[in-house]
Amino acid sequence: MRPRTIALAASLAAAAALAATPIAAEAKVWLDVGGRSVRWGDRVSTRVPGCHGSDCGVGLGGIAVYVAPGRPGTGAPKAPPRVGRLTPAGRLTFHVPRLAPGRYHLETRMTFDGRRQWVPASEAFVVRR
Repeated sequence: MRPRTIALAASLAAAAALAATPIAAEAKVWLDVGGRSVRWGDRVSTRVPGCHGSDCGVGLGGIAVYVAPGRPGTGAPKAPPRVGRLTPAGRLTFHVPRLAPGRYHLETRMTFDGRRQWVPASEAFVVRR
């Protein structure tokens, strides 16, 4: 094979391998609960948009979801309450814990570059008594 042909074959193989690599779950964890008003004990059911059946991507099931005060981007406290785990189909169902009235959002804990970080997973919602 000529050098150009080898380089082209290598480039195509690399592109095919990259295309076959699953998208990281952290890029897909976003739950549609924004704008809701809920009370203690309410059952909340939601899913990652675009997930239908069990085709939501590799590694989505089992991701822990926590509830944090404030709007997304305000960070999470040291130990926010865990409300549940995502199913492989991208669903989350939980009962609203006893929280002070106010704005909250969902967070997940992801690893980026070897560091564990809090990552917002929803828009803000309101908890009422």
